[in-house]
Amino acid sequence: MLSKKAKISLISTTPVSERIIAIGLKDLTANLSVIQVYAPDSSRSDEDSEKFNIKLQSLTDPFPKKA
Repeated sequence: MLSKKAKISLISTTPVSERIIAIGLKDLTANLSVIQVYAPDSSRSDEDSEKFNIKLQSLTDPFPKKA
């Protein structure tokens, strides 16, 4: 759910899975990417957690890394 102001700034939405979504927002001076996740808890299998981590990593890889 976004505020009215945020909706005006929305430039993209990328649903990655039922647990991961990314949105792009445009500001006056820059673009902002927001990634919202609902990570599996410890009751989930290691396989589920690993699949989640791989999807999240593939989404964050293109972003520049800060030192």
